[in-house]
Amino acid sequence: MNSITILIFIIYFVGFIWYSHVQKENRHAIMAAMAAEMGLDIHKVDPFGLGKQLLIFKLFRPHLFNWSHHITNVIPGEIEGIEVFLFDYSYYEGEGIGRRKSTIKQTVFVARIEALDVPGFQFRHDRWYEAKLISRNRKPNNNREMDYTSRLVPANETIATVRKSLVSELQSLLTPYHPTQIEVSEGYLLIYRPAILLVPDYAQAFYIDCCAILPLLQSKQKQRSLLQWAELKGRDY
Repeated sequence: MNSITILIFIIYFVGFIWYSHVQKENRHAIMAAMAAEMGLDIHKVDPFGLGKQLLIFKLFRPHLFNWSHHITNVIPGEIEGIEVFLFDYSYYEGEGIGRRKSTIKQTVFVARIEALDVPGFQFRHDRWYEAKLISRNRKPNNNREMDYTSRLVPANETIATVRKSLVSELQSLLTPYHPTQIEVSEGYLLIYRPAILLVPDYAQAFYIDCCAILPLLQSKQKQRSLLQWAELKGRDY
């Protein structure tokens, strides 16, 4: 490798680092403006230790030993006494022979709901609608507990009819155009659109939609309307 080749490589490498830095600064600036408009603070990095707390979710677990996973632009908030966070999360995927290497980025919403009695559940972004094959007779029994007995749905049920039966708080999140992963596990609510880094206008609307889910978790009666089509962890799979 001659000196000219080395020089070109150095220039390219420095240029790449500079371009990445500019992109990060621009992203932080626009997210900071959005946070200010909402009356919220923002942190460039994760001062809350969310990365370790969220290892209970698959999204974060595969990247535990990967130097390239990052939580940035953390916007903390509080809704009816519940701590919530909106942030950017990125990780490098595809290490190994024959796998495409790329950086995956998404905007993530998290709420700490340890104080609420909520069963673990999820709406999988890529196949939540498969739950249309199972309906549930979710009514309180004599002990005022929910009955999760499953039964087959009539043959004329369709994804469209299932979607119409969703509570309004889920309508904007579970659409065919903006598939969203929603999970509750060990006292945390996680919501994100995989591999989609939201621009501020959409990020703000996404934050509002996610916050609207929280009141539905605060009583068993309200939970029933939310969980009608959810997959319950430990029960459905």
